[in-house]
Amino acid sequence: WDFDTHHDLSVWVEALADQRVGKVDENGRAAWKLLVDNIYTAATPPGQTPFVNKRPSFSRTKSARYDYSNDVLLQAVELLLKADGSNNAYEFDLVNFTRQLLSNYFGDIKVRYEEACEAANLEKAKTISEEMLEVIDDIDRIIGTQSYFLMGKWNADARSWGVTPEEKDYFERNA
Repeated sequence: WDFDTHHDLSVWVEALADQRVGKVDENGRAAWKLLVDNIYTAATPPGQTPFVNKRPSFSRTKSARYDYSNDVLLQAVELLLKADGSNNAYEFDLVNFTRQLLSNYFGDIKVRYEEACEAANLEKAKTISEEMLEVIDDIDRIIGTQSYFLMGKWNADARSWGVTPEEKDYFERNA
């Protein structure tokens, strides 16, 4: 723990950004400043999951939520895209933040879909459902660029923790 770095939040954010981007980069620093100032401001309740990962339901009370502007997350992603990132952490963050951005957008689309269904506007619901599927496809393409998000890696890692075939099966089921 380096007290000189960590006791001053702005210095700490710059150090974090430099570490995550892989070098000093003003766009990376600006992105992380947005994230810390606007998104990483409070703990999230247990059970939060991206909208796109939720089981389909028309119960709005069971929807995931986020207490920040998705426009701010978009700005952070755009700044990270301008950064000259050079390491795995940068690539992971770019994919992860973009995945979250699209998942939040999916939740907004889902609300429009529910409204169309409640109004019995099947044509509009069909059009919106196609948009939802396009967002899912976009997320799949983006997360497919990072091994961390690939199911095969998760399963292989989980199985490696088991000693017996039963333990391997157990860990894979719970991956």
